[in-house]
Amino acid sequence: MERHAPKPSNPTAIRMSGSARASGLVWALLVFMSMWVASPASAQLSTLWGQITDPEGTPVPGVEIEIATLKGPPLVHKGRTNELGEFRIPLPVQTYDFRYKLVKEGYATQEGAIESGRLRTGESSVRQNFEIRPDDGSGDELVQLSSDAGDRELRGSARVAYNEAAEAFNVGDLEAAEKGFQKALKEDPDLSAAHVALAEIYLQQRQGEQAVAAAKQALEANADDRNALQIQYDAYRLLEQQTEAEQALERLVQLGDSPQVAIRVFNLGVEAMRAGEVDQAIERFEQAARLDAELLKAREALTTLYMRQDRLQDALGQAEIILAEDPLNPVGQRVFDEAERREQEAEAAAEVPETPESEAQDPMAAKVEEAENLLADGEPEEAKALLEEILDEEPRNALAHYHLARYYIGAGDNAQAKKHLERFLKLGPRLREAERARQLLAVL
Repeated sequence: MERHAPKPSNPTAIRMSGSARASGLVWALLVFMSMWVASPASAQLSTLWGQITDPEGTPVPGVEIEIATLKGPPLVHKGRTNELGEFRIPLPVQTYDFRYKLVKEGYATQEGAIESGRLRTGESSVRQNFEIRPDDGSGDELVQLSSDAGDRELRGSARVAYNEAAEAFNVGDLEAAEKGFQKALKEDPDLSAAHVALAEIYLQQRQGEQAVAAAKQALEANADDRNALQIQYDAYRLLEQQTEAEQALERLVQLGDSPQVAIRVFNLGVEAMRAGEVDQAIERFEQAARLDAELLKAREALTTLYMRQDRLQDALGQAEIILAEDPLNPVGQRVFDEAERREQEAEAAAEVPETPESEAQDPMAAKVEEAENLLADGEPEEAKALLEEILDEEPRNALAHYHLARYYIGAGDNAQAKKHLERFLKLGPRLREAERARQLLAVL
């Protein structure tokens, strides 16, 4: 079995990859939850969703999943995977870290931590897949390290020292891990994986210069070592050596598709967006999407920016990809709703003569349009209040039911969303939004 050093971590955004699961060591779960935030969240809930599979990639139904906050209010949220191994859990909008727990009879209970950013209802949900292993009675023992690609086979004390250091690293004892990896290097100076592991430890300790030096030693043995390059990039960023960081990132991009590299590029897009450099942000988000086709956060950011630039067709292209992965994704839904609204306005302008000033717009229709605009502008709570006010006065207002269903989808309340979509279809089965409503009901 090939040896891999610990996966390099980025305190801003990390997510587990397939290569991490194939690693010779059982490292702690690394999760990407970073996201673009344009303004403070105004809603109360967002959605964590994904799929739980076994090591062969087969969906596992009936897994109990528990998510609890580690910071802020002590909140616990529970869910259960469906027959496709999928789950959706509404979560409070706040800055938080979570712990998760996966439980199913016949499988090893799995626990870990999820680092997250701020979720914004009405703009995005967060996808996170998990893997759960059948319980074979062996417990959570570390897979032992045996050899390193390109190096001679490890034997004796070097292997023992490395494995002991890896075990210490896994439980968070960085001091013992550092000593263990240094001991392994004394026994075998060509052990590049130990250099990578030390670089990771130094990075976590925010010792940028030491991290760069250790990564360089690993790169002398293998110039294409992704782990070493990623740590080197993060360390240069820590040291604010931007030119060197860009060179490391360029090399990583040249190496091809990589979720970890996509995350780093995505974060650069976030920085550009916050600095008001929209064109540069778009370029970074497009690059991140090419590096990792499943990074929906990059596509959500692109969709929002395209809409702001009135590039509706470009936004629709991204929205189609997003909805293919997450049919209830509020960002993708909003784009299609906006496209339908614009098409309606264009048809109305072409077919209907100008309305005399004496024939003012129906006040209730104007309120529904205002609520729709509030949803589009990322103000879901205000939209909800207005829609409820409309339905108090006019319970049979079909479009008010439709847009209230959209609100509940963004809030993760599928039961309420179904109720209002079904009511909408009874009241307005021939309205333009009816086909979209049927599509949503099919996946709720």
